[in-house]
Amino acid sequence: MKPRLFVVHGYQAQVDSHWFHWLCQQFPDVATHIVALPDAHHPQLSAWLSALQAAIGQVDEQTFIVAHSLGCVTTLRFLSEQTEAAALGGLVLVAGFAEPLVNLPELNGFNREALHWSAVRKHSHNSLVVLSEDDAVVAPEATERLANALYAPLLRLNHRGHFMRQNGCDTLPEVAQWLWQHLPQLTPANGMMSHQKPLTSQ
Repeated sequence: MKPRLFVVHGYQAQVDSHWFHWLCQQFPDVATHIVALPDAHHPQLSAWLSALQAAIGQVDEQTFIVAHSLGCVTTLRFLSEQTEAAALGGLVLVAGFAEPLVNLPELNGFNREALHWSAVRKHSHNSLVVLSEDDAVVAPEATERLANALYAPLLRLNHRGHFMRQNGCDTLPEVAQWLWQHLPQLTPANGMMSHQKPLTSQ
């Protein structure tokens, strides 16, 4: 079965924002899909969960998900509702959070109920959480707490802001490299990852 890669965008973003298309282009032998989440400027958890269910369905070891910002907690809630215990092939959460943010109270509905972390962890054995130390939108400490709750390795970067095009972030090679390490049967596009060393995280 062909691997599937889904990219889940965040608040006020669209499918053509930031580094999403670039990431998908690195995997020509994978079925890639950037999930279009409805009304990104006024997001509702139920609508976003429905969109993920329609796009992804049941996850399995050939399913890989990369989520950004508000897309992270949405993805975690989607995984907690999966009816089967199959583990993902890989999960990457970039600048994520799973708690209310003082600077973004309009998003509190996504965190009003506690996450069932034990249910999420059943699907997320191969995970990576990524933060930038200069993120001014989601406090790095919030992303670190998410990694701890997920029992996931944490990759600390800097000078990436909130990983948006406005921060000069229209590629994300560290995430592409991590995915290549978990898709060993594939050959990297243009050999771009072949010279890079394995990622190290904290």
